[in-house]
Amino acid sequence: MPIQERQKWFYIAGCDTFVNVEHVLKRLDPFDATQPLLIGGHSGREKCLNTIAEKIHPVTFPSGGAGFLLSAKLLELMQPHLSNYVENVWPKGSESSDVALTCLAWTLGVKVTEVTGFWAFSPITTLHQDGRKIPYERWDNAVVDLVWVHPHFQSGK
Repeated sequence: MPIQERQKWFYIAGCDTFVNVEHVLKRLDPFDATQPLLIGGHSGREKCLNTIAEKIHPVTFPSGGAGFLLSAKLLELMQPHLSNYVENVWPKGSESSDVALTCLAWTLGVKVTEVTGFWAFSPITTLHQDGRKIPYERWDNAVVDLVWVHPHFQSGK
């Protein structure tokens, strides 16, 4: 059975990441998993390293801690290249799998699609780190965090 008939999206996140599945699915509504898409947020800039060609190019990558999604189509395109890329192209010992997968997607012509909410920390911390301020009263659905839950709400009270 083709992968697109089994799954639409593949979510990769840190092992300590809480995922609010309903919010993730809501954010995916406007996207078509039959297109090659890499979706994430709170992105950084890093260099794609290539041990074969010894070329370096910058890329915007989605934070692996908060997680990111690969569409079934992108994974289908990546699959024939993945083992070779990890074993022969990406430098040995690099722990940056989020950057590595983004760089492989980049070589296939796919750039990250940034979506608000894929943050590695609470919204307040993330906005503070980025030097932005949004008053709490103005938060709307666009500033909902998909992966962080305030400790007050973790107890179920």
